[in-house]
Amino acid sequence: MTVPPVVQRIVGIPLLYQGEHLQLECHVTGIPDPLLEWYFNREPVVESNNGRITFPEHGKLSVKFVTNKDEGKLFTMLTAVFIDSCIY
Repeated sequence: MTVPPVVQRIVGIPLLYQGEHLQLECHVTGIPDPLLEWYFNREPVVESNNGRITFPEHGKLSVKFVTNKDEGKLFTMLTAVFIDSCIY
């Protein structure tokens, strides 16, 4: 059985003052479990070496000490991987 991936809700406060911390959590459903990726201004979000941008758990995004450079559009993309198997 397969069920298409769907974003159920995104939890967090998307409007912040400079220096605050962004914490977002995206709740998704689908079978099989969908792969969730965060995008900022059409570019994939990647973890930073200094720990400012992290993915603490699946579906969660954390950005510490936001600045005016962090202003833009943030969205998620879901991908479901379906594998067919045949028995001969």
